[in-house]
Amino acid sequence: ISPALFAEAFAGHMQRVNRGTLTIIGSVAGERGRKSNYVYGAAKGLVTRYAEGLQHRLAGSGVKVVLVKPGPTATPMTAHMAQRGMASVESVAAQIVAATAKGQPVLYTPGKWALIMLVMISTTSTSKSVNPRDCVCGCIMAAPGCRRRIGDSLLYACRTQTMARDQDDPQIR
Repeated sequence: ISPALFAEAFAGHMQRVNRGTLTIIGSVAGERGRKSNYVYGAAKGLVTRYAEGLQHRLAGSGVKVVLVKPGPTATPMTAHMAQRGMASVESVAAQIVAATAKGQPVLYTPGKWALIMLVMISTTSTSKSVNPRDCVCGCIMAAPGCRRRIGDSLLYACRTQTMARDQDDPQIR
């Protein structure tokens, strides 16, 4: 809960001045539960839902919210794990800086995690809301325009269309 409370303090100020970019660090672990790290994943899932709601709240304003979802990264937290295949802190940081500068709504870093999570969720979940044919916002399979690029921008395009559509829907506001 503290990342949301911390972000909320900044978001209020940014909203009053109608500018700024707030970058919130989630994790691919928040995309689905795993027996090895379900508490961590649940906490990161909360961060994801909070950031998505904040993106909707601030849509149309001068404030951007960037949700970063890193995959396994070589940090002190993961030092006890095999480091092969983990992203370097430097590469993840560079991608975060670039996404923040662009105001990109969602960043999976490294970019391969956007596709990995899409496949994992679509093949392991029975929940209709994450079926790739329906997507969370109904556009990945329904609208070819959503598939502009694979990687960092796959879900970015999907969520951007959702926010634009939700802005016009008084029931969602």
